[in-house]
Amino acid sequence: MSAIIRAGALVVGVVVACGGAPTPAPAVGTPTPPITEEPPVAADDTEAPRLIELWFRDASVPPPDHRSYYISVTAASIRRVVDSYGDLVSDETVPLTAAQYAGVVAALARHGLREQPATEPEPGCTGGTSHALALTYAARETPRLEVAHCGGADTGTLAGDVRGFAAELAALLPPPR
Repeated sequence: MSAIIRAGALVVGVVVACGGAPTPAPAVGTPTPPITEEPPVAADDTEAPRLIELWFRDASVPPPDHRSYYISVTAASIRRVVDSYGDLVSDETVPLTAAQYAGVVAALARHGLREQPATEPEPGCTGGTSHALALTYAARETPRLEVAHCGGADTGTLAGDVRGFAAELAALLPPPR
């Protein structure tokens, strides 16, 4: 398993650089854990998360072009909810095989998702997009990590290629409407 896996839940989120509120998670999620100083690395690296959640907040653009989404992944299925400023656009669930789920778990490490000291955006950076990721384990939860993408820079508490991870999840789903 990956070094990012541990008996807890890693939550990675994105701060919305444009000042809008992040898309709320559907009821399938768990409460956001408090931020702690613990690294998200497990001592034994043996437990896979039972729930993986990813949020994407689009830049502030007029409807109908604005799209934000929430993706949840369990060993049995992957679900994507797409909205435009709170208006539901689509809600789709697709079954997953054990091999597909193992691939999602392996992608967490392959994309280097990990906690980093908080970084702040450059002054004057407006607009941008953001991501949030939450991993829930059976035993406990780990800190919520966040990243904002603005002006060609990524800032926040999440390091790694969250866009690449999001692309791997998207490949498991039908094209969004």
